[in-house]
Amino acid sequence: MERRAAVMITPSTQIRFMSTEDPPSKGILSRRWVLLSSVAAVLGLALLFAAVRLTDGSFGEGPLKGPSSVTTEGLYLDRGGVATWGSVLVRNSGKKTLTLDGLTLQYRDHRVPAAIPILRLQVVLEQAMQNGAIGMAFGNGDKIVPESRRARLQGFRLRPGERVAILVQYQARENGQWRYDSMKVNYHESWRSRHVSFQQAMEVCVPSKAACSMAES
Repeated sequence: MERRAAVMITPSTQIRFMSTEDPPSKGILSRRWVLLSSVAAVLGLALLFAAVRLTDGSFGEGPLKGPSSVTTEGLYLDRGGVATWGSVLVRNSGKKTLTLDGLTLQYRDHRVPAAIPILRLQVVLEQAMQNGAIGMAFGNGDKIVPESRRARLQGFRLRPGERVAILVQYQARENGQWRYDSMKVNYHESWRSRHVSFQQAMEVCVPSKAACSMAES
């Protein structure tokens, strides 16, 4: 639309410029407002989703439950020996299926992962443990829980009410007394990522005849 300028001289001889363009109609303003509101809503949802992902989605208490007590289990093991730790059980207390994404054992001594590396992470449903939980066992503990009853931890779908034991298989590669202080389980519920930590510790004394002061509790 053509724009023109009209000059109006006031009594004080100041010159002001006035536009003669017709103002936008109410319909155009209304459509613009709807468009801006929609864009703002989409951006708001995107920011909320990003915030959930960045914070690991841990808003409040999650549905994956486990031991609330502080426990340490230990084992004397010769160098090169393999053992399995399977005392920690977790349960889906929610109404939706959870997917386990991984497990991290936390430590204070930076040498621990090289001295006692983790070989495998598995789970076994509680009802499949006919001989009870593994606890601490030499080797893979297949005499207590056969391999056929186990599943890989990563990607395991835990249905509402189900309970599983977490099996951590590790190897002793260096002499000394080594300790993992706690474990963190990562999982997701629908699109929301979560994690939960348990004060469950594992100590390993290498070699088996070494004089270690084990803090088993």
